[in-house]
Amino acid sequence: PDFEPKNLFSEESIVYLHGRVVVEHIVFKRDDYEKYYPSVSSVTNCSEALEDYLKYIYEKHTIVFIGLSFKDRYMRESLKNIHMKIKKTDDIASGKIGRIPKLDNICHYAFLQKVLPNNNQISKELDKELENIKIQVIRYSEHIDCTKFLEMIRDLKPHKKVSLKR
Repeated sequence: PDFEPKNLFSEESIVYLHGRVVVEHIVFKRDDYEKYYPSVSSVTNCSEALEDYLKYIYEKHTIVFIGLSFKDRYMRESLKNIHMKIKKTDDIASGKIGRIPKLDNICHYAFLQKVLPNNNQISKELDKELENIKIQVIRYSEHIDCTKFLEMIRDLKPHKKVSLKR
């Protein structure tokens, strides 16, 4: 797949990181995950293209995760690694006068379905893990609720910080 940023974000876009219905663009096999997520993989001959692309998007744009359960170890660990790289850069440059840490301007959203009460602890742990990497979790009961939340996010001004109540 082509993971070049180019002019992809001159307007709102949907990015299918793991491909779509076109068979040659689908990344489902374990081997593919191993090749495209070098920071998580134990394979040495990997492509950093996907993680570089994801880091670019993570740093420069607001990501709204829809339909991703975050059970995918590769995606979750890759996002953690990206966050740690940015934090490390922020920490190194923290002594520079007037420099605003990049992490201060990063905010993403994840729409996740509410879980059954017996899985609530796992849900809280995941929410905390995601919030630690600047992904605000929005839990919904019914899929139709997602539409309302998307409208709220669309209407947010980029310069405002808004607290979404769950």
